[in-house]
Amino acid sequence: ANAVEAAISFQREMIKISQVTGKTIQELKGLQQTITDLSIGLGTSSKDLLTVTRILSQAGIKANDLNVALTALAKTTLAPTFTDIEQTAEGAIAILRQFGQGVGELERQLGAINAVAGQFAVESGDLIGAVRRFGGVFKAAGGSLEELIALFTSVRATTRESAESISTGLRTIFTRIQRPKTIQYLKNLGIELTDTEGKFVGPMEAVKRLSNALADLEAGDVRFIQIAEELGGFRQIGKVIPLLQQFETAERARQAAIAGGESLTKDAATAQQALAVQITKVKEEFAALVRGFAESSSFQLFTRTALSLASALLKIMEALKPLIPLLAAMAAMKMASGIGGFFKGAGASVRGMGKSQGGRIHAFAKGGLVPGSGSRDTVPAMLSPGEFVIRKSSVESMGASRLQAMNNNKMGAGGAIRKEAAVGIVTPYFVGSGKGKKEDTESTRLD
Repeated sequence: ANAVEAAISFQREMIKISQVTGKTIQELKGLQQTITDLSIGLGTSSKDLLTVTRILSQAGIKANDLNVALTALAKTTLAPTFTDIEQTAEGAIAILRQFGQGVGELERQLGAINAVAGQFAVESGDLIGAVRRFGGVFKAAGGSLEELIALFTSVRATTRESAESISTGLRTIFTRIQRPKTIQYLKNLGIELTDTEGKFVGPMEAVKRLSNALADLEAGDVRFIQIAEELGGFRQIGKVIPLLQQFETAERARQAAIAGGESLTKDAATAQQALAVQITKVKEEFAALVRGFAESSSFQLFTRTALSLASALLKIMEALKPLIPLLAAMAAMKMASGIGGFFKGAGASVRGMGKSQGGRIHAFAKGGLVPGSGSRDTVPAMLSPGEFVIRKSSVESMGASRLQAMNNNKMGAGGAIRKEAAVGIVTPYFVGSGKGKKEDTESTRLD
């Protein structure tokens, strides 16, 4: 059931991609197959890949570039440092737009982020956020992605300030460091930030020269504070100081970024050992099988027929809506009738209870005098067909002992049971035995 629901959602996402790209579902079959192959082959979620595909399509990435980008992003889900593939996709778009090395370099660039995050006290999400917040400014200053990662890491690993705060500070610093006023100020101090052609040397080289020039200054030297204030202002001085003092950390991070281009492929291979990944691969394989059924013409026809039938039933219900008050009235009448029958039966039960005050039902298979007192039918009794009941007055006249003797000698002539109580006359009875030894099966009330 879940797989069918997932197949329907998958088709809906494919239609969204079709709407974004302007291609038909048939033209997107190759892309769909790529998603299926990646989810089964790597053990990643096809649902996540679909969402990422739409994000990339909206950014204008098409055709073969889309397949290449998807492959790189699918591997990030198996790396230990990446968490949210949608945020990674947004960062990937920022990398492609700001550093412009093409989709073919995307896996290597994401691998660099993965490698640095694995070796230093910084998270992949932080580095992705840094690229999105000041990557454009950094690139305009002549920096590369590896250098941005390195310099951000040196500050983040030292201060542990938030990624957003550090990104804002570095954006301000690398904007101010290129100003002619700042370049001239530093030149007067013997720090040259331009080359022989008068061009800015780039952010990484500029930080290196500043770090070397200020390395000999003692702690608390006012010149260091003055330079830091010139580069970042009073608000960002907390980022300038670790940036200039931790250049060695930055350089090690840069080397790790350069060497870590293949880290995604290695981590994806290692992740295949995890039981969770193996389970995901099987689940995705089953989901692909169900999608194949859902896309068949037979399933499509069955579904459309079922939907048409459901729609027809809903229209019938809509047509019956004016009759609802009448149906409700009829139901109320039926309920009232049922309630009346219930109370009628209950009353009869109560009346019946009044006639059973005599106690337990007596069996007179052998005859005998009815015990008790009074002159009303209050003693329940069981009679056999053919037995004869004698009135109480006759019993008193003839004597119970004589009648008992007659009963013991089997001299009773027998007779049909009369319903004397039905006419409202209270008469006494005596029970005589019937012919043969039979069970008492008929009931009456005796005085």
